[in-house]
Amino acid sequence: MSWASWWCAARICSSAPSTRTAGSWRAREPCTTPTTSATSTRTATSPCSAARARCTGTGTPCTRKPWHVRPKPFGAPVRVVALEHERRGSKLVFVVADESGRDPKYWRRVFGERLAVHEQPNQVLVVHNFPLNHNGKVDQRALRELAAGQVKDDPEEVFPVAINGMRTDLSRIPLAERVDALRKVEQYLREHRDEVLGVLTEMSNYRTAAGELNTALATLKGAAAEVALWSPPLVNRTAVFMPSNVPLFGYVLYLLVPALYSEEVVFRPSAHIRRQLIALHELLAPVHGLPITLSTSTQKEFVTGETAASEVVVFTGAYSNAEKIRAQLRPDQLFVYYGQGINPFVVGPGADVDLAVTDLLEIRLLNSGQDCFGPDLVCVHESLEERFFATLGKRIDELVLGERSDPKADYSPMFYEQAFGFALEYLHRNARHIVHGGRVDLSRMSLEPTVLRRPKGHKVTCDELFAPIFNVVVYGDQRALHDILTLPFLEERAMGAMVYGDLPETVKLLRKRHEVCLNTTLLEADDGNAPFGGRGMVANYVAYQGRRVAEPLLISKAVADYIGADRRQLTTSA
Repeated sequence: MSWASWWCAARICSSAPSTRTAGSWRAREPCTTPTTSATSTRTATSPCSAARARCTGTGTPCTRKPWHVRPKPFGAPVRVVALEHERRGSKLVFVVADESGRDPKYWRRVFGERLAVHEQPNQVLVVHNFPLNHNGKVDQRALRELAAGQVKDDPEEVFPVAINGMRTDLSRIPLAERVDALRKVEQYLREHRDEVLGVLTEMSNYRTAAGELNTALATLKGAAAEVALWSPPLVNRTAVFMPSNVPLFGYVLYLLVPALYSEEVVFRPSAHIRRQLIALHELLAPVHGLPITLSTSTQKEFVTGETAASEVVVFTGAYSNAEKIRAQLRPDQLFVYYGQGINPFVVGPGADVDLAVTDLLEIRLLNSGQDCFGPDLVCVHESLEERFFATLGKRIDELVLGERSDPKADYSPMFYEQAFGFALEYLHRNARHIVHGGRVDLSRMSLEPTVLRRPKGHKVTCDELFAPIFNVVVYGDQRALHDILTLPFLEERAMGAMVYGDLPETVKLLRKRHEVCLNTTLLEADDGNAPFGGRGMVANYVAYQGRRVAEPLLISKAVADYIGADRRQLTTSA
């Protein structure tokens, strides 16, 4: 067994005795506390009342309720693979063999309950079974190749890939005959990579475009399993107001995957990237041949026309615009709203400052700062202040500015004129807080990554920025930090959060409303085939039958949870 597998086995305590199956260990019904031997604990279990308890090695009975009067959590074997990573040095991938098909986010939460923050995985990969060698034992080489291939298909990848390896029951997919069309698109994207990247780099820098392509491929690969898992009912039409960025990922996420349960999909491009999205549609439509229609109508015409005749409506954009559209829909139309969040980035005591700065640069400079994943607020503990600012400034000075098509460029001139203009106005208003960067080339729409520092005790105000701007607030203690993180403006926009250091109470607070990542970024948690988001109404919500619910979103799940449940209730009543 590799050192990484032993490490995982010794750290993740099962709440059940284990039995050996196919070279791994699996939990049974809980009754006693297991020992700490590496061979008896190689199982990650579902959350329970003793989630944070460590193994005692005594084998004494648990004080919880008897097994026959409480839920029976069950676990899954876990192996850890250490991969080299260009920017992080190394990357720990936790590979979970889960026959029940629970997604990577579920297991990330389980690991978060049981491991210290510095022991968290960088990536979680779920497979149906581990690859075995001819002796029936786990094939370590094949496992490593599997992890390397799934997690990092391309050396320029920015986005993560997390594939659920469960077997797909096509009978649970309303339009299963269309699965092959998505496979054709996946093959086309792999074979015409340069042509597709040529379109994407018109509005994204190369690294972001390559990452978007990889994420689109991963989402296509997991589409059938996703739809089979949630089994949404067949709907007549889905109308989509497309986002103003990530055109390829949006095409896959909002159009191709819903085509597996929607008889027709109609979409209206955002004016910002209309030309690029039309170009992609012209490339992909002949490949898939699905009833996915580009609307050329105005937004008003689209709302009163195609949208009015749709059972499902998807909108990505500003909250105020979403509310205007929702007000014109019928109660029986499912409205899925994707907004934006502040995505606070917290660096606390015990944090690896070098890692935190590396990850902060990666996510804030995604598409040169023009991405909704970018944190608009960075909170740094006063004990780390000097080192943090020194390290961040040094790393910014080392960054390479280049054209969007340049694979070597760390950031590029901005694409969105409105975002560029707002960034300049913001920096002008807050010039006294600038401690690094701030140089602008108006002719190229280029903005040097800029750091603003608010000292401890300074009144915190947040602005949603789509620019390479780092808003850093210094805090003194946990209470001051929590006062910041619970500001109404932030809670309304609760989507994702990233925490570095030993801050268990802060993590607990944030998890009430946010998708929380520990010692890694939201890029590692994002999975196009799993629900994502927080519980802030401005960040995302589902509206149906006069009720709005802010929750992590996945369209197939929302259709199953709301329209599907409604139909089942009607059938039962009849």
